[in-house]
Amino acid sequence: MRREAATPRIFPRGSSLIRGPALPAPASGAVTLPAPTPSGARSTTSSAPVGLAFVGASISSPGLVEAYEHRFPKEHPLRALFLADRPGADKPQPTINMLLRHGVRSCLDYAKNGDLAQARSLSNPDVAPHLSFVDMGGHGYATVRLSAVDMRTEFVCIPRPIARSDRQDGGPLRYRVAHVAKLWRPGERPRLEQQVIEGDPGLSI
Repeated sequence: MRREAATPRIFPRGSSLIRGPALPAPASGAVTLPAPTPSGARSTTSSAPVGLAFVGASISSPGLVEAYEHRFPKEHPLRALFLADRPGADKPQPTINMLLRHGVRSCLDYAKNGDLAQARSLSNPDVAPHLSFVDMGGHGYATVRLSAVDMRTEFVCIPRPIARSDRQDGGPLRYRVAHVAKLWRPGERPRLEQQVIEGDPGLSI
């Protein structure tokens, strides 16, 4: 059975109803938007979220991670914060995702030990409390389904589209990750439930 791509509703890079953080494309991200602060006021990590934003990835355009893989010097002292060279891997792993989501200590530990659970245990909660998911090297699309009770956004990530797939189902997937938010009332905090449906999002969570 051929997999038909649903018509996605994608929030373009840097756009949202409320001014919030932007991610360079191509990237996938789930962002909880803090309440806006007055001009010139210092934003704090304790700002109560008032909304949600989802940033969709490019389907085919090369992006940040590809550029790092080809141009970032292996001897650079900060390479581990952007790429991890793991023994036996066919290409470096994008620790830039972990850097944005969890911070420096997590990146350095993962690059050294390769233990994802241990690296996440070193996460700095003040780095990006508004981020639930980030993939700076993702390719694919996002679908959004709205009902009277919830909102469901699913990131569908494909392998790098270097060659056309001739499979009847449209080709393999890297992962599918859904984020579900129940309808919240004014003054309530929006909450995201994350579900890995298929594949492995790796360092994106």
